[in-house]
Amino acid sequence: MKTIIRREKPTGTELCALYDAVGWEGNQPKSLGISIAAYPCTLTVRNEDGTLIGYLSAFSDEVLTTMIGELIVHPMHQRTGIGSALLRCLREQYPRPSIYANVLPAAKAFFHANGFFEPSIGMAVMVTKQQLPWNSVVAK
Repeated sequence: MKTIIRREKPTGTELCALYDAVGWEGNQPKSLGISIAAYPCTLTVRNEDGTLIGYLSAFSDEVLTTMIGELIVHPMHQRTGIGSALLRCLREQYPRPSIYANVLPAAKAFFHANGFFEPSIGMAVMVTKQQLPWNSVVAK
């Protein structure tokens, strides 16, 4: 399958189905639709029948900082280059600023393979709300 990336906003229902596929269950399409609308950059990959199989969202000031919100690839399509292609497209869209990502442990190797590194200054993810979509996969 050739990877075609589109700069488009999926529906909340489509993103909810992709979240469910990766195990981030319990989300509501309406809430995800609000999230999608807030991001100035949303990139999608769809399979031959139009089903959403890859999604990246990001904020950027286009000068100093670009922050990835989500990077999700359907489990049946992981390790096929879709995630890497989404990151390349993001770099093309925002070539100047540094790109930051809050990464789950299982995704560290993927981000390292795509040129990301952990800064030596000891940055940490800080959270104010515990009810997150990935709580079920975070070791306690």
